[in-house]
Amino acid sequence: MGFQIENGILKKYTEEKGVSYIIVPDGVTAVADSAFEDCVHITTVILPHGTKTIGDEAFCFCTNLRHITIPDTVISIGSRAFLNCEKLSSVAIPDSVVSIGSQAFASCTKLTSVNLPKIVTKIKDFTFNSLNKTLKIQNGVRLIDYHAFYYWKTIVSVSIPNSVTEIGYGAFEGCEKLSTVIIPDSVTIIGDRAFTDCKSLTSAVILKNVSSIGDYAFYNCESLSSVTIPDTVQKIGTSAFKGTPWLKNYPEDFVIVGNNILLKYKGRKSEAVIPDNVITINESAFHSCGKLESVTIPDSVTSIGNKAFYKCKNLTSVIIPEKVTDIRKSTFEGCTNLKTVTIPDSVTVIGEKAFSGCKSLTELHLRGYTFDNTKFAKVRLTSIISMLNSKDYSLKIDTTAKYHIITRIYLTDGQPEAEEFIKKNALKIFRFLIDTSDIESITLLLKSGKFVTKRNIDKIIEHAINHTQNGGNMELQIIFMNYKNEHFGFTDNFKL
Repeated sequence: MGFQIENGILKKYTEEKGVSYIIVPDGVTAVADSAFEDCVHITTVILPHGTKTIGDEAFCFCTNLRHITIPDTVISIGSRAFLNCEKLSSVAIPDSVVSIGSQAFASCTKLTSVNLPKIVTKIKDFTFNSLNKTLKIQNGVRLIDYHAFYYWKTIVSVSIPNSVTEIGYGAFEGCEKLSTVIIPDSVTIIGDRAFTDCKSLTSAVILKNVSSIGDYAFYNCESLSSVTIPDTVQKIGTSAFKGTPWLKNYPEDFVIVGNNILLKYKGRKSEAVIPDNVITINESAFHSCGKLESVTIPDSVTSIGNKAFYKCKNLTSVIIPEKVTDIRKSTFEGCTNLKTVTIPDSVTVIGEKAFSGCKSLTELHLRGYTFDNTKFAKVRLTSIISMLNSKDYSLKIDTTAKYHIITRIYLTDGQPEAEEFIKKNALKIFRFLIDTSDIESITLLLKSGKFVTKRNIDKIIEHAINHTQNGGNMELQIIFMNYKNEHFGFTDNFKL
């Protein structure tokens, strides 16, 4: 026969006319990568005792292979080893095997029975994706890994043993005929896209101990009408149940599941009062609730997810409760009518674009201060928090917001660091206050007598005059002229 063997390694088999039953000679210890690739006429292969490894793509595209005998000396089966062996109907993998590569039996469309060894604890991507109708995973497997049964279109049911602790990324994605799944209480993590596009899946029972359900885990399961989520679940990812009848037909306005997670708000009212037991407002929970004008967040809430209030265009105000420590990415992005936000001292991090596009945001309650009459839409509020915490006013942020904030801090509690900054930047700050017609702040700063001097008064008055000539409030010009007269001497005394 056409065996090419070197030092016990079967390098290549060349098909011979009329030969379909192959007995590999004794002494072979390894079947090399691609050794039988594209041998389309062979139907049976018997490997000898002593064979230890079956290489990558060793039998791939052996489209008429029906039977393979794997001895109990084999310890590894390579990636794509039996890829597209479309006539292979059963295979017994001995307990000696400790490793099975990715896509090892992918596209074996007639494969209905596989006996896996007890020592195999992880089923990798595409290892099997063509078995018929029923899948029973043997006890001992701990991880159903990345795309393990990806788009196995014929499977109807799956039995997951109590040894499994994690269902990985896309493990059963696209198993469009899979109708039921019971996830045992040994499982703690359901990965991203684990059951995406399982279009026939009607129910999912998730037993206790699962703590995390990944992004898009049951996305577009268009027949999924029954879901049981235990209170051990702490995290539910992006769009985990989007496109399911269960979520669409949920009977209440607030979809609260797991450990008091507000998964989705389905109401259409202008005012939403979140129930007191909610701990987590999930990612995108209020996404694009166009009618929402106000929301009451209870003190029980500790976490608000990404895009939680994304594009709630009519939302006008929000008060973040004291237990929240971070405002995440794009939480209020696109809330174009949001005017007032109260952020507690507990918040230390504000994510990227958290308030992006909030063009109406002019009032901010933060660290015991009230900052208003300025625009915060283009200011990273994390920078403001850092500035307030450190009292380092040299930090670079939008100067309009910065001058307003520092002025308010000083006028609120006379903070020495704020006073020192205003003294060093008095001309710039008074110009800013003139431009914003902030008569109240100007009056209070002048009353303190600490910031206007003989060296800067004339330049301040000059700016006030220019402001008046450009249509501004003439009262500002008069205030500064009178101040100069009272403190430094001025012959023309303007009075209102």
